[in-house]
This record gives sequence, C-alpha cells and structure tokens, in this order.
Amino acid sequence: MKIKNRYKFKILNGDTGENSEIEAMSFKKALKSILTTKPKFNGALYYTNKKGKYVMHSIEKGKKQNGQL
Repeated sequence: MKIKNRYKFKILNGDTGENSEIEAMSFKKALKSILTTKPKFNGALYYTNKKGKYVMHSIEKGKKQNGQL
C-alpha cells in the first residue's frame, strides 16, 4: 500500500525566481529533499498546514530564517 504525501509545497527559488512544487509528509522532509540537490538554497517554501493556515518559510543559505532581523 502506497502512502500518500500529506502536503504540497510550493518552492520559490530566490536566485532564479523560478517556481516549482513538491509533495512531502512534512516541512522538514521537504526542506531536506531540496537541500540534497542544492545545499546553499536561497528562497521560500509555501504550504497550507493541517489547520488550514497558509504558511511561508524563508530559507537562506540552506537554513530556515525566523523572520526577525
């Protein structure tokens, strides 16, 4: 039996401005799959969480940013 991925993540590449989409079970697994191909990824991940809220995470040099400067 194949397990269906829970979330669809929209990826915005900050270097090229390119949009793409991947499926994963969690944010952590989605980020890990991106970082295996591009270790110094700059951009953002967007998705809708289980409570229906639209969530955006900024990624800079392969690490999640907390939004505070």
